[in-house]
Amino acid sequence: MDSAAGPLSISVARAAGADALVHSLLQEFVLDVAWIIPILVAVTLAIGILAIRSGLEPVRQVSEMAAAIGPTRYRYGCRRMAFPARLRRLSMP
Repeated sequence: MDSAAGPLSISVARAAGADALVHSLLQEFVLDVAWIIPILVAVTLAIGILAIRSGLEPVRQVSEMAAAIGPTRYRYGCRRMAFPARLRRLSMP
């Protein structure tokens, strides 16, 4: 192939044992790192549970207030100011 710098030749070579080398390196990496995967899954699960529980805490509080309303306490109602701050703007005026 001709170029501005002169003749250009391209050759492609492949090592005979490249597949075996890649396989052994990947196998060693997996064995060295595989123990951390269950730990990361457990930590991620714990963080998710804590985030969901804390995020739903205001809903639980409003649910408890609503559960207190009954035939004998119909005037109690859910007072708007008693709502948690996160839910106050969602309540009806």
